[in-house]
Amino acid sequence: YIAKTDNVLICAPTGIADVEATNDVLVANGEVVLGNAQAVEVFDFAGRLVFNGTTSRISGLAKGMYIVKTPSAVMKVVIK
Repeated sequence: YIAKTDNVLICAPTGIADVEATNDVLVANGEVVLGNAQAVEVFDFAGRLVFNGTTSRISGLAKGMYIVKTPSAVMKVVIK
């Protein structure tokens, strides 16, 4: 806290200091597209592993939401 007066505690604001955008994982034309060929795991929202391998593109996923995990990022994506 910053200061305390009577029954009031004054706190410093908190929050996210910075957000870094990344283009490592994109969705285009129903495919998951990675910036370069890399190890990737894709999970459906039930937690099932639906893809595991090294690639720069993943196609054939059904419409829905997925978690994409690479060595440098974990992202949620939507296939429409």
